[in-house]
Amino acid sequence: MFVRERMTPNPITIQETASITEVTALMKENKLKKVPVLNGTKLVGVVTDKDIDRVSPSGATTLSVFEIGALLAKTTVKDAMKPAITVTPDTYIEDVAIKMREARCNVVIITAEEKVVGIITESDMLDSFIAMLGGREEGNRYIIEADNVPGVLGRLGNATNELGINVNHFVFTHCTQEGNAELLVRTTKDGRIKEVSDTFNNLGFVVKDACVK
Repeated sequence: MFVRERMTPNPITIQETASITEVTALMKENKLKKVPVLNGTKLVGVVTDKDIDRVSPSGATTLSVFEIGALLAKTTVKDAMKPAITVTPDTYIEDVAIKMREARCNVVIITAEEKVVGIITESDMLDSFIAMLGGREEGNRYIIEADNVPGVLGRLGNATNELGINVNHFVFTHCTQEGNAELLVRTTKDGRIKEVSDTFNNLGFVVKDACVK
């Protein structure tokens, strides 16, 4: 899966010279928490709602409403923004996840030919993870342990073919302490969970969990 398939294209942006008052209004109007920051057409950073809170007077301030307004009008987005982590639209989604994890950030900006073409957030990444696992789809769900050896996927594929079931999602989750593979298999919903589980078990697999979801 490429990041272009999960990003929000053509995101709303703001110039670095805009005031905190302006970016706050922009975020509120468009229900945003993160906005790419530009200098002309060049990406120079990203500003989030937390960045705005950081440069805004605290609730314990002795400033009047008018003084707070004047202060925020003088404070620019450049004062609040932080460097942006960027990738291209052809970046694999797992590489984006690694970048976000290593940088401890919750937003990545997608650029092409030095222009902002998209944005992806931690919420988008969670949606991607859910989609990969078929979390929002109805179907039968099997957790299977198998020998981690060549040909095991062929055996599993032959079994599903003979049973006439359609595999919608297949994920190699991890290896057990014994070195065996653990697989997540999601199939079209039907009433044959026991039959399918018994077939897998008879073929040398170990069905650790089976349910309708």
